[in-house]
Amino acid sequence: MSRKDCVSNRNTKIVLTYLRSILGDLGNLLEGIDYPLDRYPDAESYYLNEDEWDTLENYRTIYHKAKELVGDPNFFFNCGASSASYQSWGSFKYFKRIMAGPKALYERVPTFNRNFNDTKEFDIIVKPHEENGRIKTTYRIKFHEDIDPHSDYCSDPHIRGIVASAPEVWGLDRAAVTQPLVEYDPLILLNREFDRFNLDARIMSGKLLITDPQSREPKVIGREVFLVPETRPNKYGDPSEEVFLGKYSETGEGPKAVMLTKDIVLDGEEVAKKGTLFKAPYFIINVECDVLTLRQKAPYLFRFGMTKKEVFDGLMHSFTQTRIAVKVRNEALEQIQKYATDLEGMVEQRTKDLRETQTRLIEAEKRTLEHRITGGFAHEMRNALAGAQLEFKTTLNYKDQGTSSAQILKDSVTGLLKNISLIHEKYKVPREEIATLVLPELKIIAEIADHLSHVHSGVSSDLNRALSITTQIREYSRMSEFRPGDAEVDMVAMLKGYGERYKQDFERIGIKYSVSGLEKAIVKADDIHMNSIFSNLILNAKDALEESAYDRQKEIGITVDKDMAHEGFVVNVSDNGPGISEKNLNEIFEPFYSTKPTTGTGLGLGVVKRLIRLYDGRIEVKSKPGTGTKFSVMLPYNV
Repeated sequence: MSRKDCVSNRNTKIVLTYLRSILGDLGNLLEGIDYPLDRYPDAESYYLNEDEWDTLENYRTIYHKAKELVGDPNFFFNCGASSASYQSWGSFKYFKRIMAGPKALYERVPTFNRNFNDTKEFDIIVKPHEENGRIKTTYRIKFHEDIDPHSDYCSDPHIRGIVASAPEVWGLDRAAVTQPLVEYDPLILLNREFDRFNLDARIMSGKLLITDPQSREPKVIGREVFLVPETRPNKYGDPSEEVFLGKYSETGEGPKAVMLTKDIVLDGEEVAKKGTLFKAPYFIINVECDVLTLRQKAPYLFRFGMTKKEVFDGLMHSFTQTRIAVKVRNEALEQIQKYATDLEGMVEQRTKDLRETQTRLIEAEKRTLEHRITGGFAHEMRNALAGAQLEFKTTLNYKDQGTSSAQILKDSVTGLLKNISLIHEKYKVPREEIATLVLPELKIIAEIADHLSHVHSGVSSDLNRALSITTQIREYSRMSEFRPGDAEVDMVAMLKGYGERYKQDFERIGIKYSVSGLEKAIVKADDIHMNSIFSNLILNAKDALEESAYDRQKEIGITVDKDMAHEGFVVNVSDNGPGISEKNLNEIFEPFYSTKPTTGTGLGLGVVKRLIRLYDGRIEVKSKPGTGTKFSVMLPYNV
């Protein structure tokens, strides 16, 4: 653990003692909490040892769990405030012997704090002094830079409780502790620490609003103000210094803060009082308690043996020595842990690198095999189909007459009928005899000619489609040879252009097509590549909507926005079609996979993915059957 995220077990012992006083035992408080197994028989023994230090994370976990077990909304403060009466911090028993009252104790709070935690610093702004029969003092508390105050919320009321309980050592009433300034951002504190209330804290027009937990209506609980510095009182020997103590102005140039105009009490927990100033550069707490009467002081004025200073110095020396020993041990443990973590990280990184290399090799082998198979297949199939098409063209242009053989056959039948008619007229062969002997055969020949004509048309279309498919496969196999383009391509203009290009199809199917978001999104690329990416996605959406049987407005919605996380653009192509099953989502980018076996090659999304990778981009898909599909294409600016 690093030096600046340690908490003394003195704090945790206070929690354990208070919990036991309420519940009679610790319940399951320490279950699952780490402790040094080699030096302690159980977690309780470890956390009751005031000379040990533990992580801030463990301390927070224990404290929050204890609060849940007790069910007291103000558990953090009440627990800290129990420390004097239960003497749960062992050193309290010495204070009564060596100090003549709370004033002396409050003077040493910064020293005690350094023996309680390494997360924050205490400074005395106004030294403890007697005024109008009361002891008064003011502290400034500042978290270390590497500690988020919001994540240590439980420590704030805990410390105030300990400070408030100090006078009880001498039989006095608990001190009054107020906190005019806090370092918390109210939005982070209320929306994170108290997220269970769904407060939706926000600043609007200089007002702090929350959603009231009961009425669920907006409620103003604060407003923005400006902190005004004050001169640090120096009549007690302190150097002059400008500090923020709680003074503010509605206008100004100082740091902006948020002043509460109402108390914040959530399910009985007193979070902050009206007038508290949030977003201050530090915490300020004011302490005020009774003064010991002369009679109450008498037992501490006359002691024999060691002087108060000697006893106190000895106590502080013990604290310091313990702290040094713990620090040395923790630093040694930290070095060992760091080495183990580094070693584990190196192994993990090496394993990750090997896996990534293996994945890349498998992918490369897969692409190489794919290239060979698809390229070879496309080449051989194209040759075979080209030969078949060449042979077939001889039937479509019979003996270079510019007419198909089927049409010539039909024309020959027509000419034969004319000749038979001439024979009838010239040789007087009866029509009935001609009709009986010749016409049935001619009819069969004519029907065969029609059939051949239809077959020719279908075969010709199929051959052309087959050749087109082999061309696509051949182009796909050559994608490894593609290189990124360097022209400036405006994706927004291209996407809007599809509205006109596919207008007739969209109107026929009843599709509403829209493009929203940025007015311009320029990437450095080849416009043919970009067109291939987005036309594939849009035509897939069109086909999905054409097959959709849902009774609703069919829509293809395109949004173009900046992808701030990756310094680029994100283009979302969404449709409200039938969607894609979770099973198929893992396969749609694989080559030759298609949900349209009669019309698709299964290469479209494979081409899309590989082209996007060519430009160091990414593609993601989300789909829900019955709802629709959204493809998200992320491309870097590259300009």
